[in-house]
Amino acid sequence: MCCLLAFLFISCQALEYRDDRNSLTLFLEGAELQVETKDQLLEVERALQDILRLPPEELRKVRYSDYQMNEGVWTLPQLLSAYFLPQHPMGIDFDGFYSNAATDVSRATVKRKLTDLQSLEFD
Repeated sequence: MCCLLAFLFISCQALEYRDDRNSLTLFLEGAELQVETKDQLLEVERALQDILRLPPEELRKVRYSDYQMNEGVWTLPQLLSAYFLPQHPMGIDFDGFYSNAATDVSRATVKRKLTDLQSLEFD
């Protein structure tokens, strides 16, 4: 019982640990893209390009097509969480996505992802 309590305490402490990087970068770094169609890929590219060109206030207002390409359904965090599988399981800080989007660290991560996406091909 004592070992179980110690394990639970350590596990809870680990969950409270906050990385000094931002949530958008933590989510995208090493994340695996999971799209099935060229249209889905284009929507992901559009969202990543929006991160580079729009301020956080405007990003909050933008809506993206869902996986069936119904326009104006998903927010930025919803789209990214639908098409990217993060390297490590993590909760999503939806508000943090917007505030972190304007940081140099996030912008560099997004640029790397865009470069990776441009090498993908669909039939």
